[in-house]
Amino acid sequence: MMDGTSSMGAGFLIGLGIWAILVGIAFFALWIWFSWRVLQKMGYAGAWSLLLLLVIVPILGSLVGLAYLVAIWVLAFTQWPAERQALPPPGAARTS
Repeated sequence: MMDGTSSMGAGFLIGLGIWAILVGIAFFALWIWFSWRVLQKMGYAGAWSLLLLLVIVPILGSLVGLAYLVAIWVLAFTQWPAERQALPPPGAARTS
């Protein structure tokens, strides 16, 4: 037989779970937005950050996480399109 105390505790846990899900969705949305902005500043299309939505799919989630780490590694050591536009062409005289 359930008394009022245990049903209140169950309601509290359900409410806590809903808040945890909402906070998780908010952080995930911020992660995508931040990635979008960083990619745009680097000179790439910000829409590439939408690939992070594949983390939601259970089987693809671990692959996307690994691909994200590889992408960060590659982006760290390649020349970005924004850098290419800022640099003078090879052989051009620099005036200082």
